[in-house]
Amino acid sequence: MFLIDSYIRDRLVRKVRAKKEKIARLGTPYTENPKVSAVVTSYNHRANIKPILEAYRAADLEELIVCEDGSLDGSRDEWLKHLLRPNDFLIVSNELNELRIYNRAISLARGEIVIVNQDDDIPPQDASWIRDAVRLFDKYPRLAILGALEGAQQPIFTLDNYYRVKSLAERLGQAKFRIPRKEIQHRDPELGVGFMFIDVVNNGPLIFRRQAYLELGGLDTSRSKAGESMMFMDYDLCYRAWLAGWQVGLYEHAPFVTNAGQRASVLFAHGDRKKRGKETREYLNQAYSHVYEDVGSRARRLNEEFLTLADHKETVNS
Repeated sequence: MFLIDSYIRDRLVRKVRAKKEKIARLGTPYTENPKVSAVVTSYNHRANIKPILEAYRAADLEELIVCEDGSLDGSRDEWLKHLLRPNDFLIVSNELNELRIYNRAISLARGEIVIVNQDDDIPPQDASWIRDAVRLFDKYPRLAILGALEGAQQPIFTLDNYYRVKSLAERLGQAKFRIPRKEIQHRDPELGVGFMFIDVVNNGPLIFRRQAYLELGGLDTSRSKAGESMMFMDYDLCYRAWLAGWQVGLYEHAPFVTNAGQRASVLFAHGDRKKRGKETREYLNQAYSHVYEDVGSRARRLNEEFLTLADHKETVNS
């Protein structure tokens, strides 16, 4: 028995040493205070893991947190093969759904800026989308939430008032759903980035100033049970941000591949998704209709300010 135990122990020692050597060869030391962290929610999209990882590795992302919420397609094992860097983390949960996962992961993250990315959206290989987001947060110290997919002005549930950042499929003319959206026409005069302040933005991905997210208490989980999907609660967070003196924006960037392998909230929907969406819309109108005009006017004033600055800069340079 002693010989067997000794053999098992020695084999484990060799494995541990080999793993330590493998991690050392990667040349990526632990970063105590990363500038940017990414949180990727994982739910049965194993085929998307490699391109998502490649995009974040190409961007030299300092910290990556994967939230594996009970996939049955081998996603957990696939992530484990690749999450070898000191600032790589894997959180394993069981069908909690996104609201609670985001709150857990962002409280764990150490980045000043936190990107939230679902595993059915694949980031571009061009890392300028992260650099431009950081530049916007650095320039606008009260910017709390930055949308990278779409946002809306009042009334928020009217398609004519939606602004959308085009996905790769849309730019290639392969989008399945062709709902007309307004494009961002504003451009930050100093950064040269398409950007506008806007009432609300929604997920796919979202980028947060971590300090603001924590101050606001994160996403509201009180309106759903663990495991239930909850649509439009990102809008709720945006309104709370504006009312607390923070700001919300939407910006242009290199395109994502969206709905890769079909969106999980549709493919694996729990319960009546349309019904829950209707319930949340009714809640938002009840909770925030009295501030709709105030929030919208704040965003418009901020946009007018930097549009005036852009006109002045153009006049000076001409």
